[in-house]
This record gives sequence, structure tokens and C-alpha cells, in this order.
Amino acid sequence: MPCDAVSDLYRVDQITDLLYKRVSVIVGEESPTAKNCVSGILITADPISHSCVLVTGEVNKDDPIKSELYVIPEVDWANITILPDQPSSCELEPLKTALTAVTKSDSSQPLKPELTEKLNRLQTFIRGYNLTAEIQGSSLRVQNCVTILAPFSSTDCRATNEIVLDRVANLVRQFNAQE
Repeated sequence: MPCDAVSDLYRVDQITDLLYKRVSVIVGEESPTAKNCVSGILITADPISHSCVLVTGEVNKDDPIKSELYVIPEVDWANITILPDQPSSCELEPLKTALTAVTKSDSSQPLKPELTEKLNRLQTFIRGYNLTAEIQGSSLRVQNCVTILAPFSSTDCRATNEIVLDRVANLVRQFNAQE
């Protein structure tokens, strides 16, 4: 059964609700007799390019980034099934910690007033594209996967997902061009 968030146009928040859930995704062309499905924990999704990344095997507890990853292009979000056997928080915690550490920065430094104003304007700009953008210290976290550091140029964006990173960096470039 497809997930509850089924619609012709998937909103970002609907896709975000699928993160860190064990899902089954139909890949390639579906035939009447067989479906090519890949199952795993959804760790990142890009609603713009319709791609996602699944951890398909056991999470490597020593180094979760070295877990078996499967990139799926051209996902039909309506054909994602949330599976009944969901990962435990013990299984997810090392994965979330590792993914957060890769994009974490020292955002404890206070910003100058002009950079604080720019950060607030950038947050408003990003939210205008129906994306979540939360200020965390002196950085901006977009879709809980891209961190934008001061002074908030496209080269100051950090993420583990290159596709999402590129999309957000392009938005930051547009924002700075209009400044």
C-alpha cells in the first residue's frame, strides 16, 4: 500500500515525512507481471530531481557513512511504500549522527548585524520556494540536510547529498544576485 502522502504533486513536507523510514521504492519501468523494488531506509530525497538514497543493508555501526547506499533516480513518490518493519531508534541514531556530523559546522560565533539581517532575508527567500529553513546559531539549515554558513554565498553550502546541495546552492546564488 502506498504511503498516506499520495498525490499527483508531492510537497516537500510530505517527502520529508518519509525520511528515516524503511520503505520500498519501485525502480525502472513497471511491467504488468513484475515490479522492480528496492527496500531500505530512506536517508535523503530530492523532490526537484525526483531522486532518493536508501541504506539497503545493515547500518554499519562503526562508520554509518560506509553503509550500503542505493541512489534511485526518477522516483515516482506515489509508488513508495512504507514498510511495517521500521528501524529502531538504536539503528537510526548512529546514521543520523554521522549524517549530521558531515554537515555540522561551528555555528556558535555571533554574526555581525549586517550578516544577521542577510541570514534572515535568505531564510525568507528560501521559504518562498516552499522549503524549510531554520536558523541554527549563525548558519541556516535547509530541508534538514543543507547547512549554509556565513557569509551565505553558494560556496558556503554544505551537504552530503550533491543533488540537493546543488539545488540549494543555485537558490543562494539567485538570492545573492538580487542583493
